[in-house]
Amino acid sequence: MFQAVHLASNMQSVPPNDECNPLSYVKSVLQLVCTAASPIPVLMLITVVALRHGFSTPLHPLVKIAGLSLLALNVAAFGSDKRWMLSGPMLVFVTLIGVSLIGLSHAASFPPVGWIISGAGVVASLLNLGAVTRRIGLLRTTSLLLLGLALGVYAESMYWRSGGEHLIVYPEAMLAGQVHADVLMEADMVNMIGTYGISSTGLDGPVPMKYHTGSLWVALALQRLCGFRALDFIAFGYGLLLVPLYVAGIFGCAATLRAVIQGAKENSMPVSFWIVCAVATVGLFPFMTDPNHWNFNETILNSDSFLFALGLSLWLIAIAGTFYISLLGTTQTLTLAQKLGFILALPLALALIGFVKISQIYLLLTLMLYLCWRVKWLRAWPVLLGVALSALVAVVQLRAETGAGAASFAPLNFDRIHPEWVPYFFIVYFIWAWLFLFLWARVQHVRNLSDLLLAILSGESIPVELVFAAVIAGIVPYLLIDFNSPAWKFFTEFQAVFAGVFVAAFIPRIELSKLVAGLRSGQMSLAEAFGLLLAIALCGHLFMTTEGSAYRMVKSIGEARAGIMGKSPLEWRSQLRQINASPSPWDPGVVARSNVLLCLESLGRQPPALERTSALYIPKTNRLYWDMRQVGVGATPFIAPAESGMAMVDGLPEFEDIGWAAIGWGYPEYKLPSGPEPPAIQVQQAVSKARQNGFQVLWVFRGLNPAGCDLEEIALN
Repeated sequence: MFQAVHLASNMQSVPPNDECNPLSYVKSVLQLVCTAASPIPVLMLITVVALRHGFSTPLHPLVKIAGLSLLALNVAAFGSDKRWMLSGPMLVFVTLIGVSLIGLSHAASFPPVGWIISGAGVVASLLNLGAVTRRIGLLRTTSLLLLGLALGVYAESMYWRSGGEHLIVYPEAMLAGQVHADVLMEADMVNMIGTYGISSTGLDGPVPMKYHTGSLWVALALQRLCGFRALDFIAFGYGLLLVPLYVAGIFGCAATLRAVIQGAKENSMPVSFWIVCAVATVGLFPFMTDPNHWNFNETILNSDSFLFALGLSLWLIAIAGTFYISLLGTTQTLTLAQKLGFILALPLALALIGFVKISQIYLLLTLMLYLCWRVKWLRAWPVLLGVALSALVAVVQLRAETGAGAASFAPLNFDRIHPEWVPYFFIVYFIWAWLFLFLWARVQHVRNLSDLLLAILSGESIPVELVFAAVIAGIVPYLLIDFNSPAWKFFTEFQAVFAGVFVAAFIPRIELSKLVAGLRSGQMSLAEAFGLLLAIALCGHLFMTTEGSAYRMVKSIGEARAGIMGKSPLEWRSQLRQINASPSPWDPGVVARSNVLLCLESLGRQPPALERTSALYIPKTNRLYWDMRQVGVGATPFIAPAESGMAMVDGLPEFEDIGWAAIGWGYPEYKLPSGPEPPAIQVQQAVSKARQNGFQVLWVFRGLNPAGCDLEEIALN
C-alpha cells in the first residue's frame, strides 16, 4: 500500500491552464479518486463469486450492482469545473437519487433497464480511466488502482467479517445456525416494503416500524433493478455499492476541503494526503473487541444504514465545499438559485440523510447551526429559513421514530465501557480530533493561548471548532441516553471521520526527494527521522490490519462451510481446500432445514397481487423451523418473512429465544411472550388475526411430509 501511495503522490492533478480555478482542481482530483475507488466493486464481485463457489450465486444481479456502483462513483469525474450545482459531488448525490427512483418505479420490472445502467457505469469508469492515464501516465494510474485494491481488501473483509452479521455465505450459514438477526431483519423489512408498502418486520402482521429506513427503501429499489432476492442483496450485494461509496467519500470530501483551504495553489496532491486518507479509511488502531472499539471503522463498516449515511454525509459536505469555492472572489450575495437551494434543497438533503440514519441529520444540523452562529454572511434570511426548515424536519423525524431498539434517559451512565477505561476514553476515543487540533496549530503557527484567541476572533479556527462541535454533539446522547445497545456509536463516531478528512485537508506537503537526500547525507533532522520511522510503522500497521481483516473473512467462510457439512468449525481450513471441488454431502439435519427454506421460498413465487393478500402461519409445533436457532438470539422468526416475502401471524419468538431481542430489532413494537409456553397449533387464532389485518388467504406451514411441504391454504373470505 505504501508504494502505491508513494507513486500516487506525484500525479499532476491540475491542468496548467486551470491553475487558478479551485473547482477545476476539485474535478481533476476527483478523477483520481474515482480511479482509485473503481477497483473496489470489481474486487468485491470477484470475492463473492469465488468464496460462494459450490453454492447458488446470482451472477447476473451481482454484475449489475457492480456496474451500478461504478456509475455512482465515476459520475464525480465528469462534474463541471465552472458551476457547483453540476460539480462531481452533486452528480453523485443526484445519480443515487435518480437510480433509486427508477428502481422504485415500474421501469425496474424490465431487465434491460438494469443492464443499461450497469453498462453506463462500465463506460463511465473506462472513460475516466483513459482520461487519467493520458494525464498522469500508465505507471501512476496503476499505482492508483493498487491503492484502491489494497483499501478494497480491507474494507470488504471488514464488511463481510466473522461473527455472523454480514457473511458472503449468509443464506447457507443459516442452515448451520451461525448468523445474527441483523441481515434477516433488514431483508424482512425490504420484503414488507416491497409487498405491502409498509416498513415492518412482519412477524405478527405488517405492524409499522417508523424508524430510519431510507437505506432499506434504496435497497428495495436496487434489488428490483438488479434482480436479487432481498436476503441475498442485503447479505452480499448491497456492500458492492455502500463500501466504495464510503471509501471514495473520504477521499473526495478531503480533496474538496483541501481545495477550500489551499485554493488551487498546489499542482499535485502530496503523498501525505493519500496516506492520511488511507489511514482514515483503515483506522488508526487494529480491529479490537474491547469496549472502546478503538478502530471506529469496525462499527461503520458493519452497519448498512450507518455506512450509507456517512457516505452521503461526506459527499454532502463536499457539495458544501464546492458551493463555498464558487463564492470566492464574489460579494457573497446569494443569487435566486442559491436562495432556493438553501430554502428547499438543504432541508431535502438533510431529510434524505435523516431518513437513512436519524443520528446523521442531528449531527449535520448541529454543524450547520454552529456555522450560522460563527459566520456572519450565513445569517441571511434564506440560509436561516433553510436551517429552520431543516430543524423542523429533524424534529418531525425524531417524533416519528419509534426505533428498532429501546432507549432510556440515563445521564452520566458509564456502564457501557469498562470503568477503568473511563479516564482514558475521552483521549483515546477522540484521538482524530486531538490530532487535527495539534496539526492545525502547527500549520497555522498557533503557539500559545493568545494566538489561539486571535485565531478564534479572526475565524481561522472554524475548521477546528466544527470538529469539536461534532465531538460535543455526538457525546451528548452518549452521556444522557442509555440505548441498551452500541447505538451510541452512531452519534459519537462521525467526529472521527470528520476530523480525519480535515487532517488530510491540512496535512503539509512532504517532499520525499528532500527526505532521501537528507538521509543519504546524514543531515536529516531528528524530527524528520522520527516522522520517517513513524511512517514505516504506520505502513506496517496498514498491512497487518488489512491482512488480519481478510483472514477473519476467509475464516468465517470456512467455518460456515464446516457447519453446513456437519463438521466442527475447527476444520474450516479443510473445507476451504475443497472450495473448488464438488460439494460434500450435507449433514442430514442441514438437508431437512434446507427443505424447510425451499418450502418458504416457494411461497414467495406467487404473483405480487396474490402475495399482498396472503399471510403465513407457522405453528410452534413445526420444530424443524422453530429449532432453527442461530448464534444471535431472536433471529429465528425473521427467517420466514425473509424467505417467503410475506408477513406472518403469531410469528413472535419463543420465550427461550428472545434474549437481547426484547429491546432490539423492532421487537419492542410487539407484545412478546412473558414466559415459556408449550408448542401448540392455534390455527383459529391465526385465522382471526389474519382477517383483522385484511388478508384474504392464510398459509399454514406445519412442516415436511413424504410428499414435500406440508402447506395448507385457508381462504378467509
